[in-house]
Amino acid sequence: MEELGERIRELRAKLRLPRAEFALLIGISTTALFTYESGERTPGADVLKRICEETQATPQWLLTGQGVMYATQLRDVLGNVAAEIVANVLDETDVSLEQSKYAALIEQATSVLYKKTGLVPDDVKNATWPTEHNVRKKINELGGEGAPENPRTDSSSHNTQSANGSNIVQAGGNISGGINFKTTTKKVNVAITPPDGTIGANPSITERITTMFNELGLRREERFGKTAYPVMYNEFKKAFNISRNQKYTAYLLWPESRCQEIIDYLTEKLDNTIKGRIQKASARKGNNTKVLLGETSKLHKMLGWSEQEYRARLHYMFGVTTRADLSAVQLANYVAYLKEQVDARD
Repeated sequence: MEELGERIRELRAKLRLPRAEFALLIGISTTALFTYESGERTPGADVLKRICEETQATPQWLLTGQGVMYATQLRDVLGNVAAEIVANVLDETDVSLEQSKYAALIEQATSVLYKKTGLVPDDVKNATWPTEHNVRKKINELGGEGAPENPRTDSSSHNTQSANGSNIVQAGGNISGGINFKTTTKKVNVAITPPDGTIGANPSITERITTMFNELGLRREERFGKTAYPVMYNEFKKAFNISRNQKYTAYLLWPESRCQEIIDYLTEKLDNTIKGRIQKASARKGNNTKVLLGETSKLHKMLGWSEQEYRARLHYMFGVTTRADLSAVQLANYVAYLKEQVDARD
């Protein structure tokens, strides 16, 4: 359902959200969102419901592309129709009413229209236009479990900053001693920018680990459902002695030298999934990296893609621009993706 994917992408674009933040907002992995937007997979009813709830999109528009896009528009349309019906009836019967009674009659007619259409729940009456500000506020409330899209690496920006009135304090760089806050507000949010030399300060490493987490979560989700994600994060925290009151993304502040520990851990977990075992079996039959790289070249030619085109696709899917930067799992997935594209053209 490629058209459905395009409408999901359109909603995300209107809110100006990167894929990681929109996925967090609706409670799915970034990889899952990519497959929905690209049309490779169709989201379930629960995901569609959350998209409508968080973006105020109408189910009819999201599923069919017909009708108004937002619940607020539908509310206005039904309100105008109800007012027009009431006005026509009063004109025909030559009845005049007080303003309050006239408004009550319109409200009653609107309620009947809601009930008859059955398109949206009654709470559409209180629907508000989705804004980037409100959505980002919701993302912050969710805890920001998504990995940062563009971790900051400029050492000149690693100075302590404060903003009066926003109740948000940011601190970056190497911090020694303590941090004391004196405030009259109930809650202060502190964001620490990963210092130089940490995992979070290296965009390529962060992207690789994030991609592996997303892939592992997606594979487990297909088998165990949404509970797969909290279980996956808790297992990681336990394996690396991260306290329960910390987020699993605490690893972003670890020294960059520890990144291989995380990659090895995730690689082992991926290899032990059903898909991982299948891929390992395929590798033993000669489906190694060299063979896969040759397969991508052949498939690129069959698709007629230029180097610029396939590099752009690699960046869109995996955050890299060369096949050499792909892990074995990613390379196998990329080959499978190319074969699907070839089959779709036949």
